[in-house]
Amino acid sequence: MAPEEAEESVAKWFSKYENPQRLQITWGFSDVDKACPLFPGTIALVAGYTSAGKSIYVQQAMLKNMARRNKVLYFHLKDSADAIINSIIAIESLTNLENIQSQLLTEKDWSRIANALNSINFDCLKLVPFNLNSSVKEEILVALEKSNAELIVIDDINALNLQDNNSVEEFFYKLKRLASQTNTTVLIITNVTQNHNRMDKRPMIQDIQYEALYRMCDIVQFIYRGGYDYYDSQAENRIEVITVKKAGSNNARTVELKIIPQIPIICSSDNEMEENTVTYHR
Repeated sequence: MAPEEAEESVAKWFSKYENPQRLQITWGFSDVDKACPLFPGTIALVAGYTSAGKSIYVQQAMLKNMARRNKVLYFHLKDSADAIINSIIAIESLTNLENIQSQLLTEKDWSRIANALNSINFDCLKLVPFNLNSSVKEEILVALEKSNAELIVIDDINALNLQDNNSVEEFFYKLKRLASQTNTTVLIITNVTQNHNRMDKRPMIQDIQYEALYRMCDIVQFIYRGGYDYYDSQAENRIEVITVKKAGSNNARTVELKIIPQIPIICSSDNEMEENTVTYHR
């Protein structure tokens, strides 16, 4: 898709969905919002190891913001549009994602999915696949300027073919300027490589591929799934959101969340996890 076509299709999509009372963008988890609030024009990096739960975390934030009538533009590379839709349906309906994908569903599953389809505000979501034959960076910048979206998700940064610190800086200067002008929040997902030689398996700033990526983002969070700590038998259902950078502070702050891996869905507390688990097995 050429930048001009991207501009036309995205602008046309959101032009009929005006939101005169724009609500603040949320992470979807109250403790994370308190520790690291999102403000208009913020660029946030969500980083972590493969299968740590980065996309699930961002997709749940996306769902919360869609419920607030905030328009979301989601650029995706590694997953198809169908896979993303199935994932958010699984989250909203508390239904096993693998069962949805294979269509091995019970009557109760279908009922929950029907209710989820009625409650998800799909009017506020536009999925945009990365076209590797075009300039992805230009498509994103055009969409940021013209789409009237409150939230843009880039999943993931590797699709932009940024090859060094200079190319990261060049793109992010443009991205930050447009995000500030349009008051659009941008969430960017990236993978980091695990350092097996460290005793503490949590990701660290130096694990981010390019130093400029950390420097140019307003917020940097690591998503850490406790299953990497083999000595901790309870770690598999624990996710840590580690904020290592936010406006006015570089002091790390950690919020612990829970995950139900069968769905998968992230919960903010043991009580919510228990309630969702009971619903899931019902």
